Order: sequence, then structure tokens, then C-alpha cells
Amino acid sequence: MSEQEIKVPDLGGADEVEVIEIIVSKGDSVEEEDPILTVESDKASVELPSPGTGKITNISVKVGDKVKEGDVVGTMEMGGAGGEDDAEEESDDKSEQASEAKSADSSSDKAEPSKPAAKKGGGSRKETVKVPALDGFDNVPVIEINVAEGDSIEADDAW
Repeated sequence: MSEQEIKVPDLGGADEVEVIEIIVSKGDSVEEEDPILTVESDKASVELPSPGTGKITNISVKVGDKVKEGDVVGTMEMGGAGGEDDAEEESDDKSEQASEAKSADSSSDKAEPSKPAAKKGGGSRKETVKVPALDGFDNVPVIEINVAEGDSIEADDAW
């Protein structure tokens, strides 16, 4: 695995921005594009993404620091985010899927159509999320989105 600097990407014309939140800590595992920290200009708040998959080895900024494009805000060890544990879980998942497939094949003699096996953690569903009442305010700007398409969320998660 190799160590890589985490640099501030193009800020869309802003010269300097303030670090308002540090989302990860030393030792955290991240995937490519996971948010590392949040910066704010006079116009917007933006989450800076991870440049790749790996483990955070250092965060060199703190809340309140000013940064600009190209500044190094930390370092990370590139490679598998979880190392051996992820490989082990992946192997377990494949074994489980193989068992489920074998089980489904052996039950195909029954008159009942086979049902897909339930995955760990329950199912999924699509749901439209509506903006709650804003106490008389109309057309308020969206300043931050905390989830992306395909993300899994739990009840009471901030989104």
C-alpha cells in the first residue's frame, strides 16, 4: 500500500475557504468519493471527497483553518479500506450466496415458485422524501445534501 496526500480539489472559483467540519479521523477507512471534510465559502458549503479507497493516516487541518485549491489537508494509506476483515466478510458472503443458490436449486422440485433469499440487513425500498413544513418560508435554498443515490440510511439518520 502507498501513502497519498489528500489535497483540496478545484473550488469552483473560490480563492480560500474555511474548514467547518472534519468528517473523518485518523484510522478511519474510506471509499473513493466519501466525504473527508466540509468547507464553506461565502456562497456555499461543500464536502471534499476522498481521492481513493484507503485508511486515513493523518488530518493536518482543524475546524476554522482556511484552505485553498492544492493545499494538503491530510494523508491516507491507499488500498483496501478494511484490509483482511473486508476480504473475510466478502468470502463469507460468497459462501452464503453459494449455499442459498444450492438450497434454491434443491427446492426447485416443489410446485411453489422459488422466492429470492432475503439479504442480511433487510430489504430495500424506494421512498419519496418530502420537505417538512418550513414555518411559512417558501423557496429556501438547499445548502447541503448528505446522501447520494444508492446510499443506505437508517431511521433518524441526517440526510
